[in-house]
Amino acid sequence: MKRFISLVLAAVMVALTLCACAGKQSSNSGSDIGAGAESEVSSEAVPQKNPLFTWEIKLDGVDYTLPFDFSLLQAQGYTLDEKYDKDLAANTYMIMIGGGNPKKDGVSLDVLFWNPNDTTKKMSECQIGQIRVEADDKHELILPGGLKFDSTVTVQDVLSKYGENSDECEVRESEDYTTITYKEGIYNNVEFFIYTKDESKFKYNHVKLQNFVK
Repeated sequence: MKRFISLVLAAVMVALTLCACAGKQSSNSGSDIGAGAESEVSSEAVPQKNPLFTWEIKLDGVDYTLPFDFSLLQAQGYTLDEKYDKDLAANTYMIMIGGGNPKKDGVSLDVLFWNPNDTTKKMSECQIGQIRVEADDKHELILPGGLKFDSTVTVQDVLSKYGENSDECEVRESEDYTTITYKEGIYNNVEFFIYTKDESKFKYNHVKLQNFVK
């Protein structure tokens, strides 16, 4: 009788051991599957941001990121005539007319002043939120991503560099010129205006970068 009980107990122990092993294998299999799924997710490609929307430019050899304080231009020798240094209300921008753009050595820079503050400020205390440069206006402009903007830049140069993503890029063609606009937001866009036929007008090609953010 004792021998029979011993055999029964031994059989029970073997059965419990097998169950434990099976459970461990199942658990390990689940961990392996989870690790495999995690690895697969992490390997997915992350969409690349359009380099234009870094807003990093090089103007006449100096690096800027739009928007930037007007004081950075002042440090490079730009001045603003006192009669144009007007009050700028909070969260608004000013369109400069009548020669009111900042100047350096007699050369003006086409800009919009932007006040991201919650109080009124003098324009000289505000930021530059937009820059517009023509191909032949005595400024050297390197755009985000390294494209030098001058009279030799073509429509294909722009599209090859910055893409034709329909969600952010709009191309409008006319008989003599093409405009290409990249939009990150309502007040965050880059517009290229490029003549396509008359080479004598290529010098009037221009690019406008606008980035009004607080």
